[in-house]
Formats: sequence, C-alpha cells, structure tokens
Amino acid sequence: MRRTGCSDVPSPPRSMPTATSQSSRQPRPGRSTRSPRSSASAADEEWRRRRHSALSGGERGAFTCGSLAFTDTVSAMTRRLGLVAIGIAIIVALPIAWYVVSPLFIRTTLVEPSAVVAEARPVGTGTFGEIDAIHKGSGNARVSRLPDGRLRVEFSNFTVTNGPDLHVFLSRHPKPDGDAQVKDGLNLGKLKASEGAFSYETEEPADPGEFQSVAIHCVQFRTLFSYATLT
Repeated sequence: MRRTGCSDVPSPPRSMPTATSQSSRQPRPGRSTRSPRSSASAADEEWRRRRHSALSGGERGAFTCGSLAFTDTVSAMTRRLGLVAIGIAIIVALPIAWYVVSPLFIRTTLVEPSAVVAEARPVGTGTFGEIDAIHKGSGNARVSRLPDGRLRVEFSNFTVTNGPDLHVFLSRHPKPDGDAQVKDGLNLGKLKASEGAFSYETEEPADPGEFQSVAIHCVQFRTLFSYATLT
C-alpha cells in the first residue's frame, strides 16, 4: 500500500500466475468455471476502486488540513488586531484621563494686589460653600459697582476643589442647581487659580440686581463646584 497526501493508496495487485499445461486449465468438477484472467480483471477493478477511494479521502484530508490552517491564521490575526486596538485605546485614554484627574491633585495659588477703586459701591457679599464631598469651596466673594456701571467681583481667602475648565459666573439664582441655572447668568471667564485672592470685572455695564450669586462651574462637564449667595 502506498501513502499519498493524508491517505493510504493501495498498491496494484500482483499478476496472477498463468498455467502452461492444458490439464491445469480444465475446471475441476464442483468448482467455478471462472478463468484466472477474469479473476485478474476483477482484482484490477477492485484495486482501481480502492485507489480512487483512497485518493478521494486524501483530497478531503488535504482540504480539512488547509481549512484548519486558514482558521488558525485568522485567529492569530484577530488576536493581533485586538492587541493593537487595546494599545490605541490606552494611548488615547491616558491624556484624557490626565486632563480630567490631574486638576484634583494640582493646586494653583494667585494673590493679586488689592485694587482700591474710588467711588466703587459694594452691592453684595457671600461665602462659598459645599456642593458635595468632592465639589466644595470656601472663602468670600464681594461684588461692587464701578463708576462706569461695570461690576467688579473680588475673591478673598478663596479655595475650591480644582477641576478642568472651571469658570466664574454671576448667576441669576441665589442657589443655582445645575448647568442651566448657572449658564443663564454672566460668564466672567476662566477661574484664575484654585486658591488665593483675585478679582474679575464685567466687560459691559450690568445691573447688579439681576445677579444673586457667584458660581464656580465646570463648563465642559456641566458640573457646579461651589457658589456664594449674595446678600
């Protein structure tokens, strides 16, 4: 039997012996009259059938082996692509995580020289308080009206939980609750520092009676950090 591919192919049968004597060719009583040549032909036919069957099985085996190899290759490529995707996600997420989390650990301090403005009239004061365990502030806010009608907001002994994209707002609500009530007011600009003493001025004249609190608000994530109700 010969081996072809993944299957065994049977070897061709040996040739049948041929008798030379006339007497040996005579059939014996009670036995088949089938000639040796007919037996050889039947053996050849059987061998061809078995060979065809073995070759067909080899083709099937080769196809199966090829399918398994292809499946393994696809699985390996999928794993590599998954690892690449995870790596890209980490590279993208790290700067974002640092942008969001780092302000909680980085404190900034600013103390501006006190500015005495003649004829500035105080219109309200308040104390910053706590929103929750994470978002809270302390210190004082004072609002004054300048001679040209603009408003001046002064922070003293101020501190607040730091965060990304913090802005100072004059709110029309005494106790603003949520993004809409804060942004309904006047945005004075980015928070200069997480602690210290500094001030802001409105660009245009404003009516102090419209505003009832000073709020520290994260614009990007729409989160209120602290506010001081003006009285």
